[in-house]
Amino acid sequence: GNLGQAGTTTNSWLNTKTFLQVWELAKKDGRILKHDWVAKVDPDAVFFPARLRARMAPHTSDNAQLYLMNCNRFGAALYGSLEVFSKFALHTYLQGSSRCRSSLPWHGWGEDYYMSHCLDMLGVGRIYDFDMLSDKRCVFRPCWDKSRVSFHDYKDADPNGAW
Repeated sequence: GNLGQAGTTTNSWLNTKTFLQVWELAKKDGRILKHDWVAKVDPDAVFFPARLRARMAPHTSDNAQLYLMNCNRFGAALYGSLEVFSKFALHTYLQGSSRCRSSLPWHGWGEDYYMSHCLDMLGVGRIYDFDMLSDKRCVFRPCWDKSRVSFHDYKDADPNGAW
Protein backbone atom coordinates (compact mmCIF):
# COMPACT_ATOMS: atom_id res chain seq x y z
CA GLY A 1 0.00 0.00 0.00
CA ASN A 2 0.88 3.66 -0.03
CA LEU A 3 2.56 4.90 3.15
CA GLY A 4 2.48 8.54 2.05
CA GLN A 5 -0.68 9.39 3.98
CA ALA A 6 -1.12 12.72 5.73
CA GLY A 7 -1.31 12.78 9.50
CA THR A 8 1.02 11.26 12.05
CA THR A 9 3.62 10.37 9.42
CA THR A 10 4.57 14.06 9.42
CA ASN A 11 4.94 14.27 13.22
CA SER A 12 7.57 11.67 14.08
CA TRP A 13 7.69 12.78 17.70
CA LEU A 14 4.31 11.12 18.14
CA ASN A 15 5.96 7.70 17.76
CA THR A 16 8.25 7.86 20.80
CA LYS A 17 5.81 6.43 23.32
CA THR A 18 4.85 3.67 20.89
CA PHE A 19 8.48 2.61 20.52
CA LEU A 20 8.99 2.67 24.29
CA GLN A 21 6.17 0.13 24.49
CA VAL A 22 7.59 -1.94 21.62
CA TRP A 23 10.98 -2.21 23.34
CA GLU A 24 9.25 -3.27 26.57
CA LEU A 25 7.38 -6.01 24.69
CA ALA A 26 10.64 -7.14 23.08
CA LYS A 27 12.24 -7.26 26.53
CA LYS A 28 9.43 -9.46 27.87
CA ASP A 29 9.69 -11.76 24.87
CA GLY A 30 13.47 -12.15 25.26
CA ARG A 31 14.34 -13.40 21.77
CA ILE A 32 15.69 -10.02 20.68
CA LEU A 33 18.89 -10.50 22.70
CA LYS A 34 19.77 -13.80 20.99
CA HIS A 35 21.36 -11.95 18.06
CA ASP A 36 24.66 -10.03 17.95
CA TRP A 37 22.99 -7.00 16.36
CA VAL A 38 19.43 -5.70 16.28
CA ALA A 39 18.17 -3.41 13.52
CA LYS A 40 15.00 -1.35 13.78
CA VAL A 41 14.00 -0.49 10.21
CA ASP A 42 11.18 1.81 9.13
CA PRO A 43 8.48 0.13 7.03
CA ASP A 44 9.10 2.56 4.15
CA ALA A 45 12.80 1.67 3.93
CA VAL A 46 14.40 -0.78 1.51
CA PHE A 47 16.76 -2.85 3.70
CA PHE A 48 19.54 -5.33 2.86
CA PRO A 49 20.36 -7.39 5.99
CA ALA A 50 23.37 -9.18 4.45
CA ARG A 51 25.01 -5.81 3.77
CA LEU A 52 24.43 -4.77 7.37
CA ARG A 53 25.86 -8.05 8.67
CA ALA A 54 29.06 -7.48 6.66
CA ARG A 55 29.37 -3.86 7.85
CA MET A 56 28.89 -4.74 11.51
CA ALA A 57 31.20 -7.80 11.58
CA PRO A 58 34.34 -5.81 12.52
CA HIS A 59 32.49 -4.31 15.50
CA THR A 60 31.17 -7.61 16.85
CA SER A 61 32.85 -8.72 20.06
CA ASP A 62 31.93 -10.48 23.27
CA ASN A 63 30.92 -7.36 25.20
CA ALA A 64 30.52 -4.57 22.63
CA GLN A 65 27.99 -2.00 23.89
CA LEU A 66 27.59 -0.02 20.68
CA TYR A 67 24.99 1.74 18.60
CA LEU A 68 25.20 3.29 15.15
CA MET A 69 25.31 7.00 14.38
CA ASN A 70 24.32 7.00 10.70
CA CYS A 71 23.96 10.61 9.54
CA ASN A 72 26.32 13.58 9.67
CA ARG A 73 24.34 16.19 7.74
CA PHE A 74 23.88 18.50 10.75
CA GLY A 75 26.36 16.81 13.08
CA ALA A 76 26.53 13.14 14.04
CA ALA A 77 23.06 11.72 14.59
CA LEU A 78 21.02 8.56 14.72
CA TYR A 79 18.40 8.68 11.97
CA GLY A 80 15.42 6.50 12.80
CA SER A 81 14.87 4.89 9.43
CA LEU A 82 17.68 2.46 10.35
CA GLU A 83 18.69 2.04 13.98
CA VAL A 84 21.36 -0.54 14.79
CA PHE A 85 22.26 -1.74 18.29
CA SER A 86 24.57 -4.45 19.58
CA LYS A 87 22.77 -6.91 21.83
CA PHE A 88 24.79 -5.58 24.76
CA ALA A 89 23.77 -2.00 24.00
CA LEU A 90 20.16 -3.09 23.76
CA HIS A 91 20.46 -5.05 27.00
CA THR A 92 21.81 -1.91 28.70
CA TYR A 93 18.90 0.09 27.27
CA LEU A 94 16.29 -2.45 28.34
CA GLN A 95 17.70 -2.48 31.88
CA GLY A 96 18.03 1.31 32.11
CA SER A 97 15.13 2.63 30.05
CA SER A 98 13.12 3.62 33.14
CA ARG A 99 16.01 5.92 34.17
CA CYS A 100 15.88 7.57 30.75
CA ARG A 101 12.11 8.03 30.90
CA SER A 102 12.34 9.66 34.32
CA SER A 103 15.52 11.73 33.74
CA LEU A 104 15.29 12.96 30.14
CA PRO A 105 12.80 15.60 28.88
CA TRP A 106 11.76 13.21 26.10
CA HIS A 107 8.16 14.35 25.57
CA GLY A 108 8.14 16.01 22.16
CA TRP A 109 11.30 14.21 21.00
CA GLY A 110 11.43 11.86 18.04
CA GLU A 111 12.08 8.24 18.91
CA ASP A 112 15.55 8.24 17.34
CA TYR A 113 16.56 11.41 19.22
CA TYR A 114 15.30 9.89 22.47
CA MET A 115 17.13 6.62 21.83
CA SER A 116 20.50 8.27 21.15
CA HIS A 117 20.21 10.49 24.23
CA CYS A 118 19.16 7.58 26.41
CA LEU A 119 21.98 5.33 25.19
CA ASP A 120 24.48 8.15 25.72
CA MET A 121 23.16 8.70 29.24
CA LEU A 122 23.54 4.97 29.95
CA GLY A 123 27.17 5.01 28.74
CA VAL A 124 26.71 3.02 25.53
CA GLY A 125 29.41 3.61 22.92
CA ARG A 126 28.92 4.83 19.38
CA ILE A 127 29.94 3.60 15.94
CA TYR A 128 30.11 6.28 13.25
CA ASP A 129 29.21 5.04 9.77
CA PHE A 130 27.81 7.80 7.61
CA ASP A 131 27.97 5.81 4.36
CA MET A 132 25.57 3.04 5.34
CA LEU A 133 22.25 4.82 4.93
CA SER A 134 20.64 6.60 2.01
CA ASP A 135 17.95 8.80 3.50
CA LYS A 136 16.34 11.77 1.77
CA ARG A 137 16.58 13.71 5.04
CA CYS A 138 20.32 13.07 5.37
CA VAL A 139 22.31 12.01 2.31
CA PHE A 140 20.47 10.56 -0.65
CA ARG A 141 22.12 7.96 -2.87
CA PRO A 142 20.47 6.05 -5.72
CA CYS A 143 19.21 2.60 -4.83
CA TRP A 144 21.72 0.91 -7.13
CA ASP A 145 24.51 2.03 -4.76
CA LYS A 146 25.48 -1.38 -3.38
CA SER A 147 27.53 0.17 -0.58
CA ARG A 148 24.31 1.24 1.19
CA VAL A 149 22.51 -0.98 3.67
CA SER A 150 19.18 0.85 3.58
CA PHE A 151 17.33 3.35 1.40
CA HIS A 152 14.64 5.62 2.81
CA ASP A 153 11.92 6.66 2.07
CA TYR A 154 9.87 4.77 -0.45
CA LYS A 155 6.22 5.40 0.30
CA ASP A 156 4.73 2.97 -2.21
CA ALA A 157 5.65 -0.25 -3.96
CA ASP A 158 6.12 1.32 -7.41
CA PRO A 159 9.17 -0.53 -8.78
CA ASN A 160 10.20 2.57 -10.74
CA GLY A 161 10.67 4.45 -7.49
CA ALA A 162 13.32 2.15 -6.05
CA TRP A 163 14.98 0.47 -9.02
